[in-house]
Amino acid sequence: MFKLDNYQDFSPTEVCAMLTIKACPKSMFPRLEFDDNFRKDVEGRLEQVGYELVDDRLSHHFDARLKQTVRLSGPFTEGAFLPGDGLSVICKALLVILWCNLILPKYDTDLKKQLNEEPHLTEEQLFENFKSQLGSMQNLRKNLTFLKQQGFIQGIRGKSSIIAGPRLSTAIDNSRLYEHIRKNVNELLIEETKYVHEKTSDQILQAKTKGKEADNREQILG
Repeated sequence: MFKLDNYQDFSPTEVCAMLTIKACPKSMFPRLEFDDNFRKDVEGRLEQVGYELVDDRLSHHFDARLKQTVRLSGPFTEGAFLPGDGLSVICKALLVILWCNLILPKYDTDLKKQLNEEPHLTEEQLFENFKSQLGSMQNLRKNLTFLKQQGFIQGIRGKSSIIAGPRLSTAIDNSRLYEHIRKNVNELLIEETKYVHEKTSDQILQAKTKGKEADNREQILG
């Protein structure tokens, strides 16, 4: 590494080492954006150890993420290196909830048009809306503290609001989660439509039955 004024030029090895530890602002490694050979060198080194370079436009960060082919290999599906092994089920659910509230509005084209400010949440909102899924406030705060330490979320100074940290976008495959959520939303809408249709049909049938019964009573009394 050498310094030129306020600019630090890291070697490909140094860049890879830092990215496997945490997400880094794009401004930290400008050569990754304008030097194709340097970028290919970094990508090649990461690939050799099972990582892929993440160039995230939402958080304006670079990160290194395990490749999908590696995550699907034996050691990561049934061995001692299960992805997210240190995360509880509730913590994983919290991650998805946070992603849907803090990243999805910036990722989806239609939702993005409606944004006037950075998406944010408070602990109270999370607890009130998802307490049946997330448990007690104490557990929620414990999980939020862990996710903040890992760079998934961050606080706003002087406020109680939570905003997305860089890793909520870089450590998660946004396109895959977006498609999964959209598919499930569509299926839910289909199920709700079927339910409303069936309920309406039952109500119409009940109304017709009651109408016939009333007609029969009138005929008998008449």
